[in-house]
Amino acid sequence: PKPDVVSKTSAFVSTSLRRAQKSCGHYCYPSNLSKCCACEDLRPFADGYECYVDGIGYTSTAARDDGYCPVCNTKNYDRWMARVRRETEKKTIGGRREGKV
Repeated sequence: PKPDVVSKTSAFVSTSLRRAQKSCGHYCYPSNLSKCCACEDLRPFADGYECYVDGIGYTSTAARDDGYCPVCNTKNYDRWMARVRRETEKKTIGGRREGKV
């Protein structure tokens, strides 16, 4: 049996993600979905998927799994951790300017 918590380490931080086995048999982040992200995705397979890019507009450059949870798509975990790091750095820098840190 697989554990309900998956430990993940990125270059920035180590954390644990909760996960649940869905009706499809795959593991996914706990949510109201009955199946994992991939099994719930009913879009037809394509070479690219629509996404919005700042300064460009809508393009068909996204990957099918770009919107999947970090358990189903580990590259989303790394993106999520990078965003958390950037936001933490902004708060730390902003706090130093205001004399809070």
